[in-house]
Amino acid sequence: MVPKAMAVQALGMALQIPLDFRQQGPLLGATPGMLAYADLIAADLNWRVGQYNTAVQFLGEASTLYQQASR
Repeated sequence: MVPKAMAVQALGMALQIPLDFRQQGPLLGATPGMLAYADLIAADLNWRVGQYNTAVQFLGEASTLYQQASR
């Protein structure tokens, strides 16, 4: 098992791309579905390292964006 500190450090590195996309995507014309997918990735990564509350927050944001995408 990976020590918690190493997992959290790896999480920060892994989250960099989806979170950067989440910030810059609206400026680049990304659709709500694309932004939702970035949140879904962030939720999954947080869940895998035991950051459950953060994962649930990202899932909520993804759900909201997927609902916008389906309209």
